[in-house]
Amino acid sequence: MYEFTKLQLTRDEFNNLVFMGPPSSWKKDRHKHEFLLSLSYKNLKHVAQKVKEESGVEGQNPNPTEVFKNIDIIPTGDETPWFKRHACLSQHFHKSVMGKIWIRNLTNYDGGERDCCPQGTFYIEDGNHRALVYAVHIECGSATYDPVEAIHATSWNLATGILGHQVQSAHVLENHGKLQDKNRRFEGQFHMDIDRYERP
Repeated sequence: MYEFTKLQLTRDEFNNLVFMGPPSSWKKDRHKHEFLLSLSYKNLKHVAQKVKEESGVEGQNPNPTEVFKNIDIIPTGDETPWFKRHACLSQHFHKSVMGKIWIRNLTNYDGGERDCCPQGTFYIEDGNHRALVYAVHIECGSATYDPVEAIHATSWNLATGILGHQVQSAHVLENHGKLQDKNRRFEGQFHMDIDRYERP
């Protein structure tokens, strides 16, 4: 059974969401992707601050869209700057259309996400770009924090799942690398019941 918890993130939880891990192509060309690698596995507030700093856009409350437009980093294999999608989203961004983000607990083994970001709350499984745009809007002073809705997956890895393992409460489950079963695959639909719970 899969358990999902619908949450409203506090500002501290949102600030300490762990930003995306790097694709293998970034690691292969570390020099070219040094800045993007510096954002990987960091908390969202730190990532927003680094992006604002890297842009070089001056002023106490810079335009977030200009912040994203001013970073011209094109990853290997891409044709457009990596932050172009953020600039487009930022241009007409409003919190009400952000939607829910998917989060899970951090991996907790040597070299895992908990090691990389000890202060992290949850890992962003889906919604990194939307969350970053909102975080930069907050960092630039063009928005104030309004609770973000999230869906927390108790099964720590949607790609493999934890079929056959007893469901644990979201607040106690931490992936220590022992639940993964490489022979079971998530095929795009749930094969068992989904229970949904509200945070008390």
